[in-house]
Amino acid sequence: MKRYCLIAYLLTALCPSFVWGQSPLSDVEKRPVLVLKFAPLSLIDINPTYQGAVEYFFSDKYSLQQEVGYGHERWMPFSWEKKNDEQTWRFRTEFRKYLSPKHGINKYRNYVAYEAMYKHFTYPISETVTTAQVGYYQNVHYNYQFVRDTYAVHIKFGQEEIRASNFVVDAYAGAGFRWYNVSKVGSHPSSNGTIDRFETISPIQEGLVKAISFSLGFKIGFVAKAKAK
Repeated sequence: MKRYCLIAYLLTALCPSFVWGQSPLSDVEKRPVLVLKFAPLSLIDINPTYQGAVEYFFSDKYSLQQEVGYGHERWMPFSWEKKNDEQTWRFRTEFRKYLSPKHGINKYRNYVAYEAMYKHFTYPISETVTTAQVGYYQNVHYNYQFVRDTYAVHIKFGQEEIRASNFVVDAYAGAGFRWYNVSKVGSHPSSNGTIDRFETISPIQEGLVKAISFSLGFKIGFVAKAKAK
């Protein structure tokens, strides 16, 4: 009986090593090389996406993070705009500089990051416009694509914690600038060209809109690869 208990204990102790393919990250012995993450708040964005990220460490102090996200109206649990067959692609590239680590059971460090973001949002529109002619009315049918490209740059400050189990929590906040470029591809009714200031959140009129931008969120993930310091 004691032998079976000993075997069960060893399997429990070794399980994290088998799952991650390495022993837990140590402040003294190892540093992260590759971290995989998921962004839960992207699911409740104004244009939601399933968003993942890969962070690669060049050294203990510098890293590059690349995010990719995709969302389709049929697959998302929530959407503010909720257009039929709406699709969203989102890309973020982030260069990070980490400050001195805080030591303890878990390893957490503050960082400053410089981020560039691009989002492509689109959906098809079928529209009928009735025009009055002399003596009769005419219905004109339009089928076109609504496209909104968003560009943004941010400076962010955050903290990334790597726990003894290799679980990662990454929280950040930042500010910068954002540009919206709205276009309608295909034959479509003419626009009056006016832009409501509220549309800086989600513009629909054709043209370019500039706005101050804020970035706030968190990610969860795990250390996929580490190496000795």
